[in-house]
Amino acid sequence: MNFFDIVEPHLKMLTKNEQVLFDYVVSNMNKIKNQSIREVAGETYVSTATFLRFVKKIGFAGFSEFTTVIKYTVLNENTKKTEPTPFEVSQTDYREEYLKNIIESVRVIPIKKLHEITKKLSDHPTIYLFSKGVSKYAAEYVYYIYTMAGFNVKYPRDYDFRQIASKQVKPNDLVFILTYNGKNLEFVEMIKN
Repeated sequence: MNFFDIVEPHLKMLTKNEQVLFDYVVSNMNKIKNQSIREVAGETYVSTATFLRFVKKIGFAGFSEFTTVIKYTVLNENTKKTEPTPFEVSQTDYREEYLKNIIESVRVIPIKKLHEITKKLSDHPTIYLFSKGVSKYAAEYVYYIYTMAGFNVKYPRDYDFRQIASKQVKPNDLVFILTYNGKNLEFVEMIKN
């Protein structure tokens, strides 16, 4: 388990003095992982009983569990620094990864749907993009691409504008709704209408 995952729900309840202890712990995790409760209490100028109460208040059963989790967290942080995360792509591989993502996205769309979309696009309809949350980043990019290609693109970015824009869609317009999980009630209602 990660130290920060355990303590996060308890941080709101800390007093000012406990916040000072917490700041010390976070700043000195590498040192604390090998110290006794007496040593840590001495360095923070509190009694061992006070430090133990603090440890329990932030979600640990005792000092032993506290130091064990700190050791695990420090070890994982050091491992993360030496190994690239799955989201990191070297600059030379970026283009290839980007193209792979586009190919995979297109691959999962049925060919018949792609033909329908390209036929619609050839008529240069007004394009409406609807998204929110994480999907907005993809919609921003689609908005940019289609606008640069000369299409009339409407991309309402907040709820009120989306509601107004959804009522302006004409039968020949093309609507793209981007949603991360497909369960957004606003967009489900929009599709029904």
